[in-house]
Amino acid sequence: MFSYCLYKGEVIVNLLEQKSKLSYSIIAALIILNSMALSLFMQTQIDSGKTINSTAKQGVLVQRIALVSNNYFDNLHKQELSEELQVLLEELKKNHSYLNALNNPIIKNVMYDASYQYDNLLENYENNVLKFLKTPTAKLLKIINYTNESLLITANTLVTLVADESDKKTEFISYFLLFSTMLILVVLLIIYKKITLFSIAKTQETIEELHQQKAFMSAILENSAHAIITTDTNGIITLFNKKAEVMLGYSADELVLLQTPAVFHKTEEVIQRAKMLSEEFNADIQPGFQVFVEKTNRDLENRDEWTYVHKDGSEITVKLSITKLIDTNNITTGYLGIAEDITSKKHNESMIKKYMKLIDKNIITSSTDVKGKITYTSEAFCKISGYTKDELIGQNHNIVRHPDMGKEIYEDLWAHLLEDKEWVGEIKNLKKDGSFYWVEANISPIYDFDGNKVGYTAIRQDITDKKLIETISITDGLTDIYNRRHFDHVFSKRLEANRDNQEYISFLIIDVDHFKQYNDTYGHQMGDAVLIEIAKTLKKSLKRQDDLCFRLGGEEFGVVFYTDNEDKAFTYANEIKDNIENLKIRHDGNSASEYVTASMGLICLKPNQVESEDLIYKMADKLLYEAKDTGRNKVIMKDVL
Repeated sequence: MFSYCLYKGEVIVNLLEQKSKLSYSIIAALIILNSMALSLFMQTQIDSGKTINSTAKQGVLVQRIALVSNNYFDNLHKQELSEELQVLLEELKKNHSYLNALNNPIIKNVMYDASYQYDNLLENYENNVLKFLKTPTAKLLKIINYTNESLLITANTLVTLVADESDKKTEFISYFLLFSTMLILVVLLIIYKKITLFSIAKTQETIEELHQQKAFMSAILENSAHAIITTDTNGIITLFNKKAEVMLGYSADELVLLQTPAVFHKTEEVIQRAKMLSEEFNADIQPGFQVFVEKTNRDLENRDEWTYVHKDGSEITVKLSITKLIDTNNITTGYLGIAEDITSKKHNESMIKKYMKLIDKNIITSSTDVKGKITYTSEAFCKISGYTKDELIGQNHNIVRHPDMGKEIYEDLWAHLLEDKEWVGEIKNLKKDGSFYWVEANISPIYDFDGNKVGYTAIRQDITDKKLIETISITDGLTDIYNRRHFDHVFSKRLEANRDNQEYISFLIIDVDHFKQYNDTYGHQMGDAVLIEIAKTLKKSLKRQDDLCFRLGGEEFGVVFYTDNEDKAFTYANEIKDNIENLKIRHDGNSASEYVTASMGLICLKPNQVESEDLIYKMADKLLYEAKDTGRNKVIMKDVL
């Protein structure tokens, strides 16, 4: 807005200059013409006066000659009159020559006109007077008097004609002067109305806009969130806004035109900056105002952090930007400093650095690019994994993938991330030394400022101890496989997943044949050893990562597994049965074999056959008892639904 006002003012000034130049050129031309006309008028008046005087003098001389001639004839002072006549004749000749030299057309016409024959008449007149001086006869005197009347008439005629001509010229020039004067007045009036009044109106309009701009700029200055300080080229403060007053505790009256910014700067910091600038620019820069504006004077960006000192002695960290103030001739008239209080920001940055250090030390976190290559790892991640940052950066997270983790979990993870969704889950990772740790991971996409996905960030929590406790709570203390409690927890979820995935699910219930007799014969310690070996066999027999085995109580075990069809399920169950017998643990009290064996009931269901876990368990248990009743060491599988 301020720039527009200046632009508008410049346009108006240019327009006024153009109009003024044209108007003043017209006025100057009229004044010059008027002056020329006035000069011509004055010169005409002078020339007319001289001409009239000369023509009138011609008549006077003629009359004087006639008078002296008459006196001379009467012998009055004859010698003196003779001399006087000669002088008068000489003056008459000179005056006549002067009239000829004027080249006045009226005089020429009269003198040479046939009706006047002035020159001839005058020449005869002069000759007669000269004769008369030698021989003063009455005849010559008569001729002189007669000629005198003719010459006098001619002279009077010349006076009249010259005077008339002069009056005409004077009248014309007078009218011209009057007209040109009126024209000048009209032009002046037009200039007054078209330029002066216009310029006054536009100037007032511009002044009003400038007042508005001043009020607007004052409002900005006084309400700015930054301290704004200006100085002259010597560093004397010329402006100190309200924010500066609040920030530094000084009033504008205390500093403006009295102090330099050095009053609220740390002396030791100014000295230090002077040394730094001297080294940077290879120049001798002394501590003082030059330190603040050296970069600005070199047309470099001048935006640095400085320490302000409050009037009460407290320190404030500011981001100070210093620029030149220049006039329309591009001459530096001062400097403008805008200071942003970053004390809180610097404090927050310091706190953030501390927090980031704590996070780096204690939070297991890492970032990857969109392809999964590690770009950042925290110290905590390095500590728990056993790898250094150099060993992790650039690698894929597969470097810590544990073989116990099935591919299904990672497929689910990437499915979420590729849809720009957050993934949360528990992952078992492999340490560099071969041991493992558990984490609860929260993995999210990360984006740049343009909203483009640039990678992923994972924040993990070490839950190894938690998982250990959970494992203990769901693990049978004797056999180290899942217990009945965990079976009750996961069996219903497996059935629900079975429905969702449209897969077969099989449940195998196992009971050791004549286990009471085994304990009675070999003792409970040996019986516990048998249960441990059977549990190990079940673990080894599992085919998929998500197949599970349980100790359901006493000598009873369970296996939950997936398969493609009933035949495969039955074959798998028989493999487990054979694996138990192939342990070749001696059992003299077993009616089905000389070794420890087990009877089994198998349920294999299609997705639409699944009803409830209780019903399935009861059906499998019923089949188990049927296996026992029909000879033991066998798998019974029937379509009971």
